Amino acid sequence: MSTTDPTLEFLRRFNDPNLWVVERAVPIFKPHKRSKKLPNGQVASIEVTAGDIPEIAQQMVQLERSGTPARITEGHLKPDLPESMQPDLLGFCRSPRVGRFGPQQELAVVADLYYLRDKAERAKRYPYRSVEYYPPTKEIRGVALLMRDPQLDMGIVHYQLEVNSMTNTPAPAPTPTPEGDEALSPAEEKLAQKYWKHYMKQYAWMGKAAAHYEGGGGGASAMPSATNGGMPALSDSSPPPATEAERMQRDQMAVQFQRMQAEMTALRTQAEREKCERLVMQLEAEGYNLQRAVEVQRLLPLTAAERTNHLDYVRQCYSRQPVASPIRVYSGHVETPTSTDNPTESQMEAAVQYMRDHSCDWDVAISKIMKKG
Repeated sequence: MSTTDPTLEFLRRFNDPNLWVVERAVPIFKPHKRSKKLPNGQVASIEVTAGDIPEIAQQMVQLERSGTPARITEGHLKPDLPESMQPDLLGFCRSPRVGRFGPQQELAVVADLYYLRDKAERAKRYPYRSVEYYPPTKEIRGVALLMRDPQLDMGIVHYQLEVNSMTNTPAPAPTPTPEGDEALSPAEEKLAQKYWKHYMKQYAWMGKAAAHYEGGGGGASAMPSATNGGMPALSDSSPPPATEAERMQRDQMAVQFQRMQAEMTALRTQAEREKCERLVMQLEAEGYNLQRAVEVQRLLPLTAAERTNHLDYVRQCYSRQPVASPIRVYSGHVETPTSTDNPTESQMEAAVQYMRDHSCDWDVAISKIMKKG
């Protein structure tokens, strides 16, 4: 088995001048303030001060030290599209630092741009730079090369998660992909259908854009992307640039899909919690002394096999109170007990079922069953 560290091997590649075309001390970000109306009607005010610039540069340094320098892409990432349709990787940003640029010597984050040698000519086509900036964490994760007119004189600032900037919370972690071919629950399927219908209704313009790029030659049509082998040949009448309304629709779609993922994650978490509660209730029915809330919390992050192991551990190591006494026999027949200390086997079974149905403990369940006689 190879003992080579792939991260260190990746970083060592920057020492090979044959692999890169390097632009030194390129300004990528500067202090500014802007407002934007979000799809929910709120106005997000995002300000980067001169005092933020050193912290932003330091965050980039820390990311590079961890083996994840900011990427350089041909345009911005598209959170609503699959990986195969993301823009092409052109290189990486290195040595981020505080510097000054231009006739007025403006304060900025500057970096050395390392273009992959076979992508350097493509990079020259784009005069403007635009960072992918996360306001809550003050992180720059990428730099996009653009042809569009900039809003800042060093490129358009792209706020990937503007909703989070309103609450000052970190960017949400990616939703884990369920293991195996796990089917959606009825509630999840209903939620997915709801958002898909909304998507089809609100974003029909995407289908029109795809139709524009359908070409001959027997190949399947696809949305234009820098990762699918280059731009297809355009027809005589190229489509007009996206309007502000269309850009707002794309932003809104990304937010809605994030919300859908969050709701599905919540549904799955609730389903797992209910599974754990049923397992703990079974232990309670068997007479083990435990705290239900504590045991449920212990089981929740475990895999199915780990939960089984924990249940075995409880049965071996936890104290157990008697859940039944011998049936009293006299004069040839069974004496029907009237105390909750001496339930019959059928009453114990009924009490276990009562616990499951009413989410109560053993004492309450057996008391209810015994009172019924």
